[in-house]
Amino acid sequence: MLVPELHFNTASEQMIKNLLNSKSNFTMSADRGDLMQACARIERYCDECGFTSRVYTKGRLLGSLVALPLTPFAAVATAVHNIATLNPDFEIARNIATNTVTVTYKK
Repeated sequence: MLVPELHFNTASEQMIKNLLNSKSNFTMSADRGDLMQACARIERYCDECGFTSRVYTKGRLLGSLVALPLTPFAAVATAVHNIATLNPDFEIARNIATNTVTVTYKK
């Protein structure tokens, strides 16, 4: 199945909400510096549509394991975040390396 690809600067609120309401998976690319805003926008629209969401950085678990000897709080923070957002409707994964956000319907 083809996953819609949007861009942060051209995707309208209605377009994103239609994808969320149809429980579709999609990706959104962003320009440098817009990645956090793109995640915040999608998370806000999820809330407005009555869905729960979990936002995370792709590859964070590996980063937590690498940083474990330096900051054991990173692994604990990840675990607490996962428990606090248990069983979300959507997962919003930001990929810093590619400047993309991947939205996946989970239920």
